[in-house]
Amino acid sequence: QCPPPSPMSSLERVHCASAPLTLSTFRFMKSWCSSAKVCNVYGINEAASWVAGSECSGEPPAEGYIGEPWGGEIAIATPDGNIQKPFVEGEVCLRNTSLMTSYLGGQQSSFSDDFFRTGDRGYLDERGHLILTGRLYDEINHGGCKISPHEVSRCLEDHPSVKEASVVGLDHEIWGQTVGAMLVLKSVDAFDPANVLEWCRIHLSSVKQPTRWLVANEIPKTNNGKIDKRKIGELLLEHGKATL
Repeated sequence: QCPPPSPMSSLERVHCASAPLTLSTFRFMKSWCSSAKVCNVYGINEAASWVAGSECSGEPPAEGYIGEPWGGEIAIATPDGNIQKPFVEGEVCLRNTSLMTSYLGGQQSSFSDDFFRTGDRGYLDERGHLILTGRLYDEINHGGCKISPHEVSRCLEDHPSVKEASVVGLDHEIWGQTVGAMLVLKSVDAFDPANVLEWCRIHLSSVKQPTRWLVANEIPKTNNGKIDKRKIGELLLEHGKATL
């Protein structure tokens, strides 16, 4: 963990990206950087820029809150392309002037009615502001019940003992997939496994509760700093246990 900036620092703004910003992480960042403004921003390589964000005024109104579109349009779509109403989750779709026209070789399967289908999951509020909830293709399919890994990891990170959590789907011969969780603890000495399990029983429905656990020193990351879901799945299968 990096030391906080000096009180005399010229740091004015902190932009968080690459994953939905939880309220607990937002509060930690505000505490870490003192007077600097903290906000979540959203961008994709295909648009060559950030495409939505906020003015960092106060605490975000929701987990994963991004803000208004910047220089374009954002819509939420069902798998068959129908546009969703506010507060209904679906795939985040984008249209703006900086968006690429196709992938190399002319592939356009990610486009629908001039909108680019990002593969990200989220919804719009009544003002048209974007709230991200995770990656669409990271969804865990447990016997037909679709589970958002972000929802489960966010619940785990809200527990006082958990510093960081990552949740993935693990293959299961009957249910298709089950939930696996890797945890990084704030303090090993103060960790109470039974308390974390009870926390899950209170805050998560039974199908969303992890069935395989692994406590680690750090969450595996790729070279560009993103969570390495494949590696986490491998470690959970190799070293994970049915309970904490």
